[in-house]
This record gives sequence, C-alpha cells and structure tokens, in this order.
Amino acid sequence: MRQWINRLFNPENPAPAIIKKEGNVYLEGDKAIYARQEGYRKTVIDLAQLQYIYVYTTEGSQNLVLNNYSQHFVPCSATGFQAFFQHLSDRFLLDEKKFYEILASSKPQKVELWRADSPDNCKITDHPDSTEKGKCEGFWICSSPPQWISWDMTSQELVDSPLTTQTTNEYGLTELRFHFPVQIGNIILDDWRYLFPGHLRLDVPLDDFYSNVRISGNGDQNYKLLKKALETILGDAESIYERDDQNSCQWMVNGIKFALIYWSDSRYSYESGYAYFNVKNERTYPHYLTDPAYESNIELSKYLCLEHSFRIGSGFRQSRYFQQTPQKVANQLILSSAGFIFWRDTPNVKVGFANRENAMIFPLENLASFHCENVFPDRSSGGAYLSAILKEGVQQSILIGDCNSFDAYISHLTEMTQLPVTVSATSE
Repeated sequence: MRQWINRLFNPENPAPAIIKKEGNVYLEGDKAIYARQEGYRKTVIDLAQLQYIYVYTTEGSQNLVLNNYSQHFVPCSATGFQAFFQHLSDRFLLDEKKFYEILASSKPQKVELWRADSPDNCKITDHPDSTEKGKCEGFWICSSPPQWISWDMTSQELVDSPLTTQTTNEYGLTELRFHFPVQIGNIILDDWRYLFPGHLRLDVPLDDFYSNVRISGNGDQNYKLLKKALETILGDAESIYERDDQNSCQWMVNGIKFALIYWSDSRYSYESGYAYFNVKNERTYPHYLTDPAYESNIELSKYLCLEHSFRIGSGFRQSRYFQQTPQKVANQLILSSAGFIFWRDTPNVKVGFANRENAMIFPLENLASFHCENVFPDRSSGGAYLSAILKEGVQQSILIGDCNSFDAYISHLTEMTQLPVTVSATSE
C-alpha cells in the first residue's frame, strides 16, 4: 500500500492534478475542517453524520466527496489529505487499494467507497384498510386508538395534534413528525414527515408530505418494492420515467399526487440508497379562492391594463390575498385585449393585481409600500419581481415577469396607490 501513497503523493510526481496543493484539511474532534485558502471560509464536515463517501476524478481534478446531508468536495491534493484519508479508512473500513488505483488511473470515475447503514423504516402489509378511507383519501396514525388524517385537514389542526412534533430536519428545514408510524393503504411508514415552511398559511388544507423509504437496506430494490405496493392500491402509474440515472413514477388521485423517485450514480447525481416518497395535495379548494361579498361590490375606480402578461407570484397556501380573478376584472382584461391589470377600488379601499386567471387583492390599510427587484440574466433568464410590503413587515409576492418588464408601470402604481415603490437591481 505504501508504494501507492509514495507514487501519488511524491512531490516529484509529474501528474498535474496531484502536484498543485488545493487548500488544507485537518481533523478537529469528530469534524473535518477544509479551507481552500488561508483566510477563506472553512467547510466543517461532521463525520458522525456522514451518509456516504465517494472518490470522484475528472481530467483536471481528484476529489473525495463526503455527504453529511450537504455535499463536500475535498481535493486529494490538499495539505493534510493523507492523514485525513487514513483516519476515514480506519474508521469506515474503506478499500484503500481501490481508492489509490482510481487516483492512479487517468480515466474519469465516480466510485462509492462507503455508505452508512440506515435502518429500514417501511413495511408492506397484506392487510390494507378496506374502508372508503383506505382509498388514499388520507392516512392513519397508528396510535391507540388510531387517528384518521384527511388531506383536507388544515395544517393548524395537525400542528395542534398531540401526535405530532414540530422540529428541524437534517437540512435545516422546519417540519412536523409523528410520534407513531402511519399507514397509507398497504404501506406502514415509521418516518413520515410534513414539510412546514414558515411562509405557508396554517388555516388551509395540508400540503406536502415525504419519507426517504428503506424497505430492504440501501439500493433500488426500495423503489421497486414501493412501486409495486403503490400499484396495488393506486393502479398503474400515470407517468413513469425510468433510466440508468433515475427511476420515477407518479399517480394523481382526486387531486392528490403520489410520487416516487430513486436516484442512481450519474454525471449529475449520486446513488440515493432510499426511495423518495412524496404526497402533495394539489386540490384547488375554490372557497379559499373567491370572495363573493367583494366580487358583488367591486369597483374599478382607477385601473391600468398592461400589454405584458405577468405571472402571479403567490398561491392560496402562501397568501390570504390570493384569489381567482374576479369576473368583472377578467371581463375588463378581455375587453381591453390586455394581459394584466392593476386597479384601485376607492369605495372598498382596496388595490388589486390580476392576469386572466389569478389575482392578488389587498386592503390598502394593510400596505406600507411596494418593492420591484430586477434580476439580470446570468446562468438563467433573470426576471422582474414585484412584492407588497405589509405594515407588519411581511413581504407578499405579487407578480413575476421578464427583467425590467414592470419598470414602465412603476410611476403609475405610485400615483394610483399613493404608496412608495422602491426598485433594486441584482445579478444572479
């Protein structure tokens, strides 16, 4: 083994990817610290949280890839790398011979050296719920007695349940977890999670659940087993996308989308080991989207129809000001052959913004100002983003369009609402 180390790390070795020192890596307690240059921000890698280790080589670089729920690249040429790798090898029983053979090869490679053993968290039962509630209109919390959770329940009701706990996940995101396993049809999950971002309303129906499912260790068998179980209760998938780099399928049942994904090693991804199972509520809930009392009294006291069409930047889960476009407003857009409109309703003391499908309508007394941000195109298309700033400081996204596309209307908005509009420009 020593001959491999001497060959690869000998300073007289002419291999360009190994000669150039790229930063410094060292151990500090149970963490690895890597800095590309002196004075640069340090990357801290918690070794106790490692999920996998890969060696990844290209024509110009050789790296160790470590994932502790974030992806970290440590160049094999970094100062201190030999001691760092030896510690990893001893701790995780890495195949050192394979590692050094890969580094000695000129062929670009991505090879898994180690993966954490994660416990199985799912069972397929032969006894699915046979009632109508078993038709995937929700799920059971397997408490005593069991509690039924409908997709139409509000987030606030789930938050208030003594059977859930609000916590922060491995990626720093807020979510709800359950004190007991849950059952969906013939699937029993020990680790069912409800995504709970702070910008979502709590007074609307449930939104987005997920689990990283392992039925039988690591590997794509988890995808195959879970897919078969879902086909038993949901029928054939509506869409299937299965290739060497990714397997995925999904079902849409009464506005509820069931999706299953497995990632394999490829140029852009790493083996997931688990099957990602996601259930998303895509029902429309019309009573959250209309305000009959306002629509019967709406008045377009002042308005401006725009040739441009803008996308409304919010949804009913993000904002209580989001609505379907009132019919009177939609009629005005059609009459004017316009793509977008904003208006002031003086008798009702409101201001609104709408395309032909959706609108954002605010009581003027709730608004402090507006902000328009132009993001200049770089790696993507950029855009224009208009937001309302509420008096309590909360920002509500109103519209999204092409970069600078709303600039010509800013003075009109200021005059119509008598509220300030700030403008900023950034690059992606």
